[in-house]
Amino acid sequence: MSQESVDYNALRQAYLKAPPSEGIYIGNPSGLSMQNLQWLPMHGGGHVLADTSHEVPSHAILLTVLRISAQDCWVYHDGRWMGPTRHTDSLANMKLGCSGIIPVAGVFRDDFKHVIENLESIRNIIASPGSKKRGALVPVQIGDQRDESGLKVRFQHVLFKEKEAREGGVCTRANAMRQHPWTMENWPPATTDAAKEALKDIKTTHEVDALPLYDSKGTAVHPELYTSSLVGATVEVRFNLCHWRIEDEDVYGAYVDNMCILPVPAQVLPSPAKERRSVQAEHPLTPSKRLRREFDYH
Repeated sequence: MSQESVDYNALRQAYLKAPPSEGIYIGNPSGLSMQNLQWLPMHGGGHVLADTSHEVPSHAILLTVLRISAQDCWVYHDGRWMGPTRHTDSLANMKLGCSGIIPVAGVFRDDFKHVIENLESIRNIIASPGSKKRGALVPVQIGDQRDESGLKVRFQHVLFKEKEAREGGVCTRANAMRQHPWTMENWPPATTDAAKEALKDIKTTHEVDALPLYDSKGTAVHPELYTSSLVGATVEVRFNLCHWRIEDEDVYGAYVDNMCILPVPAQVLPSPAKERRSVQAEHPLTPSKRLRREFDYH
């Protein structure tokens, strides 16, 4: 069975022509129009990047295509929870996370530098002069493919949400529940004892908000296959940005709106300079062989 493929150039053109509601392509080499992008207050004291092109502002959906790094892809269905840590005090507050690095080849590899530049421009809209910025853009790690920026895009997703709906501020996808078949009752079994106990503790107070990850045919990926499906894959990611001011730092979070694993690019011929050939003991068409072929033809 032949593997499904897609024309990445045509896909990129579709991104560039799409309305903002379908995703603002941040790999755009022409830059982004910031006119309708504003940081607006949200509940919790932070800010959310909003699309203000309509009368009622909504979260801005940013769009990019990246390759998911194997170095820090932590999207296990129970987070492999081992208990409270300095950064995460409970399973309910745990965030799944993965990072997007420069794609291996093609038009989206060429656009990666614009992804970094445009995302940095968006961060700078709200950044305090001279303050350290943290989150959304992070340094690459050993083993990651890298470009001259040395950065990658870090995404996160809150897996368990409180049942009580919060009010106030701009609604963000980071705080909105999605429709999916998963519940606390049918969620796959936890893989650690700590996760099993923690799930019992939050069963009545929280709901599952499954990672909105889809394969190349648009089918939702099973939670137990999140990590194996994502590592090394080229993925279309739609996300939304949040910002907090914490201890004199500007802290950002890139929350997944949805992720779709892209098919392999349509087949192209390799560069002759990169194509490996076996070296024969004799030239395949030496002068004597050419003469012999001429003689045979006559």
